Amino acid sequence: MVWPELWFRFRAKLEDLDQEDIHNTLMDIYPVVPEAWYCPFYLDWCLDYFCVSNEHSFNLPWFGFCWQLLLLGVDRAIRIIQAISGQLIELKAVSELISGYIFQGDIMAVMTFKTLSSVAMSQGLVLVSDMKLGHYLKIPPRSLFITQFIGSVLGAVVSTLVSYLYAERMYKPSDPLSKNDALSTLISPAMAESSWTGVQYRTFLSEGIIFGSIGPQKFFGPESDYSKILYGFAVGFCLPFIPWIMHKLRPVSAWHLVNVPLFFVFPAQVGGLRSDLITPFFAALGINYVIRSYRYIWWKKYAFVMSAAFDSGVAITLLLVFFLNSDLVNLPFPTYMLNRSDIEGCAPDYYLTCMAHKKMGNSLGKTYNVTEDSMCVGFQTGV
Repeated sequence: MVWPELWFRFRAKLEDLDQEDIHNTLMDIYPVVPEAWYCPFYLDWCLDYFCVSNEHSFNLPWFGFCWQLLLLGVDRAIRIIQAISGQLIELKAVSELISGYIFQGDIMAVMTFKTLSSVAMSQGLVLVSDMKLGHYLKIPPRSLFITQFIGSVLGAVVSTLVSYLYAERMYKPSDPLSKNDALSTLISPAMAESSWTGVQYRTFLSEGIIFGSIGPQKFFGPESDYSKILYGFAVGFCLPFIPWIMHKLRPVSAWHLVNVPLFFVFPAQVGGLRSDLITPFFAALGINYVIRSYRYIWWKKYAFVMSAAFDSGVAITLLLVFFLNSDLVNLPFPTYMLNRSDIEGCAPDYYLTCMAHKKMGNSLGKTYNVTEDSMCVGFQTGV
């Protein structure tokens, strides 16, 4: 499925085979972004990354930089899968394994390699996704390029500031990392009272410990309990051949619709109890199967715009939920099957009931008072 599509797109780019596409026809009125605009950014990116990665505190030698460039060059199949399905298959595990074997015992080198390879690839795919959206919305390419450049600069500044705030949050406000006294005085009290724990930052550091400090040789070696996980590489290599062979044997069947990477990436995204994947699943089933089968003209006209509307709605809802759950409002959220008080599911019913009462309060937004709750007399609110 992927490699023929890659070859077709490569030929279409060289021979201009996609001129009859209606979107390309409508976009022909705008001047395209010349390659000369991208080349300086790419060369500057390579030079900056090479200099930064070789800086002493990052500990990534020059051949590590070459390895990550090679890894970025062989992931075209993953980009095509995302372009067709909208699902991103992460290369974090691959980059962590490669760097863990090469730079065993060096956390900074492993994390630098991971950032320059998998994180840079995901950011590049986000950039291309924005360009695809702008193409369908008929935004002038050069205006979109300038907007993306400004957004990238602002994003880098905001990301650096958030990382700095996280570092301040992890240390005592009385002993801040900042050399700027005015900034420390401004942010330290607020961060000390904040409930933000920086889960993704902690996960990033934990992965650095596993693959950098411990190393994949010890973590997945023959004597490790996790050694059987490596058999997944052999299974993952062989499974895509099954639908390919079945499609060759039965060309009129539906085997060409079976995509093994997409099938296995979904459980990795689900993880624990995730209510945010239930609604998109049924929405995709209804729109891309039911409506597309019976109302194809309507689907062709509105499906992509509806997808962008769903993404925007989710972003707005996340901001609203974050605001309601912040220290400014602190609105309690109800406990139910997908937002349980006991994540492991081992606590007795009495504990779950009283924890739900404590979380919701005696009334909406009120502080829980155990003396007013006849069902939970003696319940320790600190548990």
